[in-house]
Amino acid sequence: MQTLDELFNALSPQRVLMTGGTGFIGRMLAQQLVQTGHSVTVLARDPFRAGKNGISGVNYVGSLAQLDTDSAFDAVISLAGAPVAGPRWTAARKAVLLGSRINTARAVLEWLERAPARPAVWIQASAIGFYGVQEASQRLAEHSAAGHDFASQLCAQVEAAAAAASALGMRVVSLRFGIVLGHGGALPALTLPIRWFVGGRMGDGRQMISWIHQHDVMALFARVLADPGLQGPINAVAPQAMDQAGFVRAAAGVLRRPLWLHLPASLLRVMLGEMAQLFVGGQHVVPEKLTQAGFVFRYPTLQQALADLL
Repeated sequence: MQTLDELFNALSPQRVLMTGGTGFIGRMLAQQLVQTGHSVTVLARDPFRAGKNGISGVNYVGSLAQLDTDSAFDAVISLAGAPVAGPRWTAARKAVLLGSRINTARAVLEWLERAPARPAVWIQASAIGFYGVQEASQRLAEHSAAGHDFASQLCAQVEAAAAAASALGMRVVSLRFGIVLGHGGALPALTLPIRWFVGGRMGDGRQMISWIHQHDVMALFARVLADPGLQGPINAVAPQAMDQAGFVRAAAGVLRRPLWLHLPASLLRVMLGEMAQLFVGGQHVVPEKLTQAGFVFRYPTLQQALADLL
């Protein structure tokens, strides 16, 4: 199996315009691209701070107006968006979650309409929240219908905004991420109670967790940049989903900790409101398109992923 450096070195030189490049996935991807000889420009709200704490070799800009009029890119990677797991989902917070994604995408699209050259591909970060909360028995592939809750609407509207890039002649790919397991993101928060001996399942524990290792996320970006046959929505999840009770048992086993403090779903709903669905709801998502395309996961099972990361 090829290393990440080998996968990215095999690409033709890429000039990438990235939004959300200071987040967990964005930083990893920007570093991987730069260290393998590609050019990365990151649109950041605070370019000075982003550059000070960012990746050496990345060009951080505060607005698209700072780019030269003849700037050309081979790919747009859109990762921008306020964290979904955060403050309660009030009407004001929902507006922030939506605007931080859609307004950024629209601004980039408007700039590209005036640009002398168009990128070949637009890669949009979405999420498996697109499918809504579903029963564990319901296996969800890319053709499955959207749900009806706020998370579903958020993902659907983000994907629709990105789809407008197709009118500019760009190949559009929406990566519906499950929980990305890595040295950052959700995993440290998920395992902190277990490390401190207060871990346990949330709700009845039967809700499905669809996940992907950070290495496979990076390999997927390389594959999408290289393969013009990949387009539309793609489920960015490992082949083996796991129920939440099994997830915490696996993590506790790797960390050699007991599980005893189980949180009722009713308590989480009181504490978190509508956002509780992120913890007591779930989706059994399958990577149908990636399987058909022959994508090989380095970490196909949860035990392998947790053993590597924990």
